[in-house]
Amino acid sequence: MRQGAEGHAATVAAPGTGPAAPPATRQRGGGRHATAGRRAGHRVPAVAATAAVAAAYLALSLAMWWPVWSGHPSSRFLCACGDPGQYLWFFAAPAEALRHGHLPFFTGADYHPGGVNMLDNPGVLALAVAVSPVTWAFGPVATVNLVLLVTPVLSALAAFALLRRWLRWWPAAALGGLFYGFSPFVISELQYVHLQAAFLAIPPLVLLCLDELLVRQRRRPVPVGIALGVLATVQYLVSPEMVVLTALAAVIGTALVVAVAARRHPEELRRRVPAAVRGVGTGCAVAVALLAYPVWYALEGPRHTVGAPWPFIAKTGNTLADFLLTGRDASRQALQPGVFGYFGKAGPAQNYLGPTVLAAAATTVVLLRRSRLVQFGAVMAVVLAALSLGTALVGTPGAFATGARHMPPAQWWLPWQLVAHLPLASEASPGRLAGLTDLFVAVVCAAGLDGLVSHVRSRTARGHGGRANAPGRVGRDGSPGLAQADGPAGTAPGGDPAPAPAGTPPQVTGHAAVTGLAGRRPSVARRRALARRALPAAAGLTVAAAVLAPVGAVTDLPYATRPVAVPTWYTTAGAHLATGSVVLALPWGLSQTSAWQAIAGMHVVMAGGDAFVPGPDGRFQPKPAPGSAEAMLSAFTGYSAPPLATPGAVATLRRAIDRWQVTTVVVTGTAGSPAYAVGFLSVVLGALPARQDGAFVWSGVRSDPRPWRVPSTAVLACRPLTSPPATVARCVAAAAGAGSGSRPAATG
Repeated sequence: MRQGAEGHAATVAAPGTGPAAPPATRQRGGGRHATAGRRAGHRVPAVAATAAVAAAYLALSLAMWWPVWSGHPSSRFLCACGDPGQYLWFFAAPAEALRHGHLPFFTGADYHPGGVNMLDNPGVLALAVAVSPVTWAFGPVATVNLVLLVTPVLSALAAFALLRRWLRWWPAAALGGLFYGFSPFVISELQYVHLQAAFLAIPPLVLLCLDELLVRQRRRPVPVGIALGVLATVQYLVSPEMVVLTALAAVIGTALVVAVAARRHPEELRRRVPAAVRGVGTGCAVAVALLAYPVWYALEGPRHTVGAPWPFIAKTGNTLADFLLTGRDASRQALQPGVFGYFGKAGPAQNYLGPTVLAAAATTVVLLRRSRLVQFGAVMAVVLAALSLGTALVGTPGAFATGARHMPPAQWWLPWQLVAHLPLASEASPGRLAGLTDLFVAVVCAAGLDGLVSHVRSRTARGHGGRANAPGRVGRDGSPGLAQADGPAGTAPGGDPAPAPAGTPPQVTGHAAVTGLAGRRPSVARRRALARRALPAAAGLTVAAAVLAPVGAVTDLPYATRPVAVPTWYTTAGAHLATGSVVLALPWGLSQTSAWQAIAGMHVVMAGGDAFVPGPDGRFQPKPAPGSAEAMLSAFTGYSAPPLATPGAVATLRRAIDRWQVTTVVVTGTAGSPAYAVGFLSVVLGALPARQDGAFVWSGVRSDPRPWRVPSTAVLACRPLTSPPATVARCVAAAAGAGSGSRPAATG
C-alpha cells in the first residue's frame, strides 16, 4: 500500500511539483483535435460522477430536513425564536432593503430611530442577498429552509472538487467531501442556524486557488488571483469571523509549503515565486478593492459597535476530550429552547471526530508517511486543532452557553495565545477552527482510501502479469510531478506504459498467457479480484457509518422542527399601519418578536429588536443597564422581577418611548408577564389599551395624555396570579382615577 501510494506527491499542495507535460507530448496521436476529443471523452465520466455525488449529498441533506420538505417549507421551521428566529430577520431585512432600492448594509426596520448596521452582525449578508428573490416570493421561512438544505451540499461539493484534483479514485474524494460537508461541526451549527459558521463552501475553493498559484501553475496567475480575491470578498460578506480563520489557515499552509520547498527544492521554488507573487498579489489587490467600503462600513459606519460582542468567546476554545467523545454538550440541552431556539437533542461537540476517524487518519499517516499530501494534511490538521483549543484548557464543556464559561488559568502554553491579541483574531472564536480542521482530516482520510485503492489495483495488475499502474504517479489530469522522472523506453512520461501503435493486436500476459484462456479467469481468481475491488468501497462505507452512527445517537436526525406560529396582529392590523408608524412590542429584546416582524413581511418598524447595536459607550451590551427603560421592558418579558410603578420608573420609560418616536405599543400573550406589563404601560401611557386580534394595543401614543399618578404598588396589587391583563388594566385605571381625580381614557 505504501509503495502504490507514494505518487500522491505528484499533486500534493507543496512546491516542487514538476511542470506540466509539454504541448508536443500532449498532442501525440492526432494533434490538437485528437487531444481535445480525448479530453471531451474523459470529461463525461467526471461530469457524471460529480452529478451522482451531488445527488447523493442532496438526498442526505433532504433526509436531514425531511419534516420541512415533506410538507410546506414556508410553514415549518426549527423555531421562530432564539438564534433560528434571529436569522429569519437577518434574511428578511436585506431583502426588504433591496426591494426599496436601498443598500443592504443598513436597515432602519429595528432599533428605530438608530437602525442596525448589518455588516456589524453575523447576518450572512452575501447569502441573504443571493436568495433575496426567494424571500420576496415565498418569505424568509422558506428562504432559510432552502439555505439550510443546500449549505452542507455546497460545502461537501467544494471539498469534493478539491480532493478530485489530488486523488485518482473519485469515490475517495466523494467520501472526503461527505465527511467535510456533513461533519459534526456542520450538523451542530445547522441546528442553531449558525450559517456564518456552517457555510464552509469557500475554504476548499480558496485552497484550490492557492494550490494552482503555488504548486501547479498551469493557468495564468492573474485570473486565478482575481478568483481568489472574489472568494475572500464573498467569505467576508458571509462571515468576517471565518474569513479571518481561513486567512490564518492559508498563511500557515503557505508558510509550511514554502519552508518545505526551500529545503528540498530551492531552485524550483525560485522559479515559481514570480508567478505565485503575481497571483497572490492580484488576489490581495482585488480583495482590498472590493472590501474597502464594506470593511469601513462595519468598523466605522453608522451604528457600528466597538470591540467583540462576546469577549469570552474569543478566548475559549474546544476541549481535548470532545475530539474523541460524543454527547458532551449536555449543558446546552437545558438552554436550547430559550437561548438557542432548538428543541431537539443538543448533539455532539463541534470539534468531535471520534475514535474511528482518528484511527483511520493515524493509520494513513503511518502507512503513507512519504506522501507529501498526507504530510501536509496531517500537519495542518494538528496545527489547526491545537489552535482551536483557545487560550485556556476549558474544564466545563458546553458551559459557554451561559455566558460565564469556566476558564481555569492556563497551566500550559497554547498556540492561540500567539494570535489572540491581534486586531482581527481577537474577535474570532478559536473553537470554530474545528470546521477547517475537518477539511484537512478529510484530506488525510481520503488520501488513505485512495492509497488503499492504488495498492489493490497494483496487486491485481501484478497478479495478471502486467505492470502496476501506480495511480498516484501522475495527477488526475495526466501531469507528472517532480518526484517522478520520465520512465525508460516504452513508457510515457511519469512511468506509465506508452500507448501501443495503432493496429497492434492486444497482448496476452500473466495468467491468460500461461493457461491460454485469454479473457477468462478461474472462478477463484475472479472472486479474489472482485473482493480486492470491493475492499476500498467497503472500508470507506465502514468509516462513514462509524462516524455517522455516534453522531446520530446524540442528535435528532431528521432535525426537530415545528409549525411556525405568528400572533394574528402582526399579519392583520400590523400589516396595515400608517407609513411612519413605530411599534414598541412585547416581548422585548427577543428574536421571537423580530421573527414575527420578518414573517409578516417587514411591514412593522420596531423600536427594539435583537441585533448587535452600540450602547452608550459604543460597545454592545448583552444586558441593559439597571434602571433603564430597556431593563424594565426586559423585566416585563420575564428576564427579571418586574419593576414597581414608581414616578421615576414611569418617567424613565415614558421618556424612552418619546425618544424612540413610538406611535403604537403592542403586548401579546406570549410576554413573560403580560398582565403586569399591560397594567404598567397603562400607567405610563395614561390610557387603557384596545383589544385587537388577540393583542393589547395602544395607538396614537404621541397624543396620549401624561402618565397616571398611582401608588407605586398599585399595579402589583392589581395583579393576582389569575387576573387577565384586561382586568389588571381596569384595576389600575380605577386606582388612577381615585388618586388623581382624572378620568382614565376609555377602552377601544
